Amino acid sequence: MTKLRATQIKEISYDVEGNLVITPPTDKYLVIDGPLALDQPLGTQYGGTGDTSGGGGEEVLPDQFKGTLDDGNIYLGRNKVEQSPMRLANVGEVWSAKGSSNNWVAVAISSNGKHQTMLVYGGFIYISSDYGSTWTTKGVTLNWFGVAMSSDGKYQTAVGWDTNVYVSSDYGNTWTSKESSRRWRSVAMSSDGKHQITAVANGGLIYISSDYGQTWTGKESSKVWLGVAISSDGKRQAAAANGGLIYISSDYGETWVGKGSSLLWNDVAMSSDGKHLTALVNGGYIYISSDYGNSWDSKGPSSALCMNVVMSSDGKYQLVTSSAGNFYVSSDYGNVWTAKGGNEEWYGCAMSSDGKYQVVAIWGGVYYISIADTIIDGKVFTTNLNISGLQEGDSGLSTGDLYYIIDGTTKKLCIK
Repeated sequence: MTKLRATQIKEISYDVEGNLVITPPTDKYLVIDGPLALDQPLGTQYGGTGDTSGGGGEEVLPDQFKGTLDDGNIYLGRNKVEQSPMRLANVGEVWSAKGSSNNWVAVAISSNGKHQTMLVYGGFIYISSDYGSTWTTKGVTLNWFGVAMSSDGKYQTAVGWDTNVYVSSDYGNTWTSKESSRRWRSVAMSSDGKHQITAVANGGLIYISSDYGQTWTGKESSKVWLGVAISSDGKRQAAAANGGLIYISSDYGETWVGKGSSLLWNDVAMSSDGKHLTALVNGGYIYISSDYGNSWDSKGPSSALCMNVVMSSDGKYQLVTSSAGNFYVSSDYGNVWTAKGGNEEWYGCAMSSDGKYQVVAIWGGVYYISIADTIIDGKVFTTNLNISGLQEGDSGLSTGDLYYIIDGTTKKLCIK
């Protein structure tokens, strides 16, 4: 069995556009057929001909490697690539316990998973800027209930029971009190953080903001509002009324129309375009919609005490917590659900925009994280490895905590 050694790869990282960047040592080279990027000119590394301006350019293979690819060329970056071969596997399948026991009640996560914020009911705000590896205590001790952040994590809003609305514009490091003290239950915001929506339980209103949470305006009528959701641009919004309907807005929260049946709705989530929605009934089914909330179908467990729901930006991956039993994951837009975890009081949950990073929190326990595998479909060539000698299952360790495995038939490079 042929193995790739760690010494063959100097560094693996991602650039600002999400492309995988692989840095080989100066005396070796690594070539991948796909939308990847090298941080050094290929031509200067092995003496080939062609464009040597750097990563993303088109290079011609040296004579001894000609014919290895169909046309003898190496394609990097987005040149001659119509769709990225990068995809996720095992999304929400493997979970690891983290942190210490606490009354974790709400979680928010940035689009790429780097920035994370968790709330403790009767405790502090906790923030992380390294994908949840380390945490720092911020804010004040309150009965926190809900938190949301912009896609980059810069703008954040936290709400609680008999508290004011608290906003941050520096990734959760400092917080400023806004609005009056109410029984705020949940909050959601657009990708840029400009448009926000909150729900007030116990006969309150829906409150909306169009200035990053600085000022708020009450909308709709007095109901027991529990869950809210918002599209990426803020135009489409949804609010769940416990003992009422699911209310939908398509004009930034200015006007609302009731949809669905009158049930004990507990929470609602929405895809980035507002097309896919999932709503929870306390002690009832999970309901999904694929037509912007106009019609709803019941799915999932019929008697779970479902608390919170989140989904990826496209709506494909979804996560639901339950206060008695398991939590549930779906990878088909909410049609089929799989139970995870043990008999705990699962409460807060969040996931990155692509679903790779997921977090579930236990009230009175620890929290759990799941990081999906990233698979890159491509061919790998090195100076001391013959591609024809690869066998299925060949593997090796790279730098850091990344791991790769090569399928000898399809030549797939899997980065974990």
